[in-house]
Amino acid sequence: MSRIAPITAEHQSILECLGILQLIADRMEAGDFVDPQDVSTVLEFLRDVGCECLDGTEKLLLRPALQRAKKRELTERLQAALACHEAVRPLFDNAAADVGFRKFFVLHAHLLTKLVRDLIQEEDQYLLFEVAGLLNDPDGITKIKEFLDHEQRVHAIALQKRPAVNRLGAKYAYP
Repeated sequence: MSRIAPITAEHQSILECLGILQLIADRMEAGDFVDPQDVSTVLEFLRDVGCECLDGTEKLLLRPALQRAKKRELTERLQAALACHEAVRPLFDNAAADVGFRKFFVLHAHLLTKLVRDLIQEEDQYLLFEVAGLLNDPDGITKIKEFLDHEQRVHAIALQKRPAVNRLGAKYAYP
């Protein structure tokens, strides 16, 4: 897994942003005021960093690994992870579209948070190690390099956006 370990840094940023989204959704659910710009900032981070990170993992690591997987259990876990990856973007789009509809936004925010947290946990604790083992031939190593290049681009975006997200973390965690 050491060849693809940098992903966990962005996973942590995504999880922190999801925590902020959860706090915002909880406030909205309670009927409290939430600044629409705060929602936009969190959703922008999740779109530009979270969705992009997950898309890269899906296309450059999980799909190629699935083609090489021989063990039934691993194949099933990869298929389940891919199904979750495919659900993230539509769920994110639904949350973003429903910002003006408090009840639906809260529902989609909670679902998105749960799905992405579970997906990241599964990948970090199990799948990425297995994926690295499956992608140990020249074609697989090329995919890993492409993935790492993609992650560097996502990391640069995350660095730019992280200060604003961190301010929101403090704002919503310590009102």
